[in-house]
Amino acid sequence: EFFVFNWVYRHERIFKLSGSVLNSLLTFGAFLMYTGALFSGIVARYDSLPETAKSSLCLAKLALISTGFIVTFSVVLVKSWRIRRITQKCCLAQRHSMWAVSGERGGALMICILGL
Repeated sequence: EFFVFNWVYRHERIFKLSGSVLNSLLTFGAFLMYTGALFSGIVARYDSLPETAKSSLCLAKLALISTGFIVTFSVVLVKSWRIRRITQKCCLAQRHSMWAVSGERGGALMICILGL
């Protein structure tokens, strides 16, 4: 439901400023973690499952929770970096070296790449 709402109003100013793609990724990561928690409940609830099914569900749970956390945390880091860049925009004019700006962008990009 949030994805549809985000898609319909993506051209509104407030949604553009908040980063509608990032909001969708944040919701997707939370959904992955929630699905992993559901798999954990299925394993705990049904003791009669074969061991191969239990181990497969546990691996799926681990993969979903880990991937969801990485996606969600990466989006939070990118959003925090964007807010920092907006609030520090006045100070960028005072910097003399373009390497400093490139280094910060590369650092944020590297965090996202290593996170995935």
